[in-house]
Amino acid sequence: MSELDPTLEELGILPEGKLEELKREHIFTAFQMLLAHKETLEKHFKKEEIGKMLSFLQTRVKGVYRVVDESTTCPRTKISTSSKTLDSILNGGVASAEITEICSEQRYPRTLLCYNIILKLIQEHIDSKVLYNDPYGVFRPEGLIELGGLYGLKAGDIMNKIFIFHPYTADQQFDAFKIYENIFEHHQPRMIVIDGIGDFFRLVAKKKSIIYNRIKALEGFILKLKYTAARDNIYVILLNNTVKKFDSETFLPEFDEIIGSYVETKILLQKVDLMTWSAKVIIGGRTELTQFSLTTYGAGDII
Repeated sequence: MSELDPTLEELGILPEGKLEELKREHIFTAFQMLLAHKETLEKHFKKEEIGKMLSFLQTRVKGVYRVVDESTTCPRTKISTSSKTLDSILNGGVASAEITEICSEQRYPRTLLCYNIILKLIQEHIDSKVLYNDPYGVFRPEGLIELGGLYGLKAGDIMNKIFIFHPYTADQQFDAFKIYENIFEHHQPRMIVIDGIGDFFRLVAKKKSIIYNRIKALEGFILKLKYTAARDNIYVILLNNTVKKFDSETFLPEFDEIIGSYVETKILLQKVDLMTWSAKVIIGGRTELTQFSLTTYGAGDII
């Protein structure tokens, strides 16, 4: 049994018929049950059954607490990307209470766009705090500070609001949530940046059991990230690679088949020329294309 995310079948709390019903809803594990929509659960259980079941599941999945109402009690907010064109497609900017995924073939454009969003947050909110999860050890504060000067921010204004975390294993990736809970409790607004999923979750292994455990760990990490975003109404940005589909010229985020359904907004970047990038924005079932300017001088609109 996986301690991280036991399956409902392993827990033995439901009859076979209920398990089959939930499988048709793509609910297989304790984590997925805890994060399922209220309406979905009410299709299959009485209200008193839901309460007892979720209370039990919370004892089996560390650090997850189900709220009665899935929607955050605080109004969602937006942070500008510094591009009016991109903000317009995003209905005002990057949204709180959900995961926004920024993807590109090279690290440079997604990191640079993310830096602009971080600086906007710091510029507009004096009590903001950012947890930057950096498994590759590639975060360079000098680049952020240099760009911050264009926002009228000093080095101290920026670095005092950012906590850099370097996990080295898959287990340590989950420590990001402990750091968030311990350090960020009294700050608002808050942002978590995951700079790459990390090599720990890559699905390259000889044994099927290792591949399976890595898939479950990756899915569990994203589920917990999604839950934290919704519960605390925080901004979550996931920086990821794009990969080309084998049978077409289509580019998709890496691991999209595993985590794609949990990411509300995806921004896929491709280079047009030295200063111009195209952005394919996917929000739910809606896809829009646009172009904007992205350089070391910041993000903006094409003149």
